[in-house]
Amino acid sequence: MSKFKLEFGTGGSSDRGSGSGLLVGLPLTAKSLVLHFCRVFHTSLRRAAYADTAAHFLRWPFMPISTVIPHIRDQGVNLKYILTTHNHYDHAGGNSEMAKTFPDAVVVGGKGDKAEAVTKEVWQDDQFSMGTCVVKVISTPCHTPGHVCYHIHDEEDSASGGNVFTGDTLFVAGSGNLNSGTPRMMHDALCNKLAHLPDDTNVWVGHEYTMNNLKFAVTVEPENEALQNKLKWAQQQRDQGLPTVPSTIKDEKETNPFVRCTQPSVQKWAGTTDPVEALATVRKRKSAWRG
Repeated sequence: MSKFKLEFGTGGSSDRGSGSGLLVGLPLTAKSLVLHFCRVFHTSLRRAAYADTAAHFLRWPFMPISTVIPHIRDQGVNLKYILTTHNHYDHAGGNSEMAKTFPDAVVVGGKGDKAEAVTKEVWQDDQFSMGTCVVKVISTPCHTPGHVCYHIHDEEDSASGGNVFTGDTLFVAGSGNLNSGTPRMMHDALCNKLAHLPDDTNVWVGHEYTMNNLKFAVTVEPENEALQNKLKWAQQQRDQGLPTVPSTIKDEKETNPFVRCTQPSVQKWAGTTDPVEALATVRKRKSAWRG
């Protein structure tokens, strides 16, 4: 039995179990929901980490820091780390207030990303721990220069692939914009790094754009049965007011056209046999697509 509990979402009263973790979120609507914070804590040591706190002025569907702070206090945990995937205000805008409120917490962020209030910069293969919970850093520069993802794994739960928090690099059936990088950089992040995590790794994304992403993905691979099934499942989830997060690495390898840019079906649609060029084409057409 894992000694760690994982909590992720936007607050509110709707709970949904996910493996050994717990997802907490507001009742969803057909709108795109933005998911931003997580908490991982050792159930005996009561040590906690939060990831991607949004700026205080943001309101639903974001999770404003004014809601996060009382939540931490109510749980009575010792906040050890504030994990930042990248420098955008909807992911790092609450860092200063969190650091002021919890002065002993280490604010972690990617090297050179200049995210708000970061006191410890990290990069590929850096790691730190809370008890038997190991946080490993995956550098994924592209959306921002120093974007990183965090793979969190309980060493006493070797049967599980753990959880990866992907910020704005990997979404369910999609990816973030290439604001500060190139298609090759995003290909490296998605296909050479994240896709190499264990298939059962839970994928916790920065924004829930699932329905829009899946509908576009079907235009890329209309005969992909796994993709058709995922779209049907996602629609059922939304019809019931349930989230479509987390995904898994296996699901993304089967349904995400950005991750699948190495597959002949995606390359044929993109008109190239080069996976990097295929990803660039998928990105360009997705950005222009209006459904």
